[in-house]
Amino acid sequence: MVRPILYFGIWSPPSSAVRMTAKAIGLDLNLREIDLFKKDHLKDDYLKINPQHTIPVFNDHGFVISDSHAIMTYMVDKYAENDNLYPKDLKKRAIVNQRLHYSGGVIFCRLLGALQPLLRGTTKTVSPASQQFLEDSYKYINTILDGRKWLAGDSYTLADISTITAISSVTVFKSINDYPNLINWMKNCQELPGYPDIAAVGIKEFHNLVSQRLEK
Repeated sequence: MVRPILYFGIWSPPSSAVRMTAKAIGLDLNLREIDLFKKDHLKDDYLKINPQHTIPVFNDHGFVISDSHAIMTYMVDKYAENDNLYPKDLKKRAIVNQRLHYSGGVIFCRLLGALQPLLRGTTKTVSPASQQFLEDSYKYINTILDGRKWLAGDSYTLADISTITAISSVTVFKSINDYPNLINWMKNCQELPGYPDIAAVGIKEFHNLVSQRLEK
């Protein structure tokens, strides 16, 4: 069987989330790395696949889709043996969706807000406003984890996979030491399929990338 193709970046949190999802459901991928620093994402052949020039991108035998959350939910709906990661029950799915939207629309956007000035070389520090935005995300996640092991139910879901890759990357900017629920949840997530060999590798690359650009 021809494997679906995933265009990804090693240090990209959304890419890691998609790869962890595939690992969790036993989906074998044809991995094609896109190096943003070599501007692979701006080459004509890639722009034909994804005019938005973002990663990750999933090509399922000619069906092409971008955005990590769209990819992850599609993968589970099509390939998973059960709906544990993305419940079909409307209320349970709504909670997972809400957490996914927060992960992508808030946490990851705030991460990019702190990261992009560093990558452009316009600063070597993270602004107080960005620091506060990141801390606000910690507070929210810490609050919803009160009395819970996982973000959206009794077992881990796509919400945990997506959020752990983003939050773990954010920690290069802001410590989580004041948030015990968040700390415990992160420890639990480190036991998930794909965390040691996918997420942890990407997070290390991301932290190295940022540390090189931050003022010593």
